[in-house]
Amino acid sequence: SIKHENEYRSLLQTTKAQLPNVQLILCEPFILLIGRTKERYHEWLDEIKKRHESVLKLSKEFNAVYVNFQDVFNDAIEKAPIEYWIWDGIHPMPAGHQLMANHWTESVHKKLSFIK
Repeated sequence: SIKHENEYRSLLQTTKAQLPNVQLILCEPFILLIGRTKERYHEWLDEIKKRHESVLKLSKEFNAVYVNFQDVFNDAIEKAPIEYWIWDGIHPMPAGHQLMANHWTESVHKKLSFIK
């Protein structure tokens, strides 16, 4: 939503004003169809897609690292059952947290070579 994007932009502007040399890292929100998300999945999916677009747009605007988690989870559920990665559609299981950590590190390393 526009409100979400504007609030996010304001936070990023404030951060950059206080820390002009900071390297921002913006992470894409994600959702999977399991648990409590089943009831309102399509409604939430529409909102998540809007937020994907906002986060991507803001990452370009602020020269931030963009970490795309939705595709990572979508690919992961092809390799193991959804319950292995995430229990309710939005909160990861330990394997999901590790998946995110690995992908975050890989994404950030592309921009900041001292992250391995």
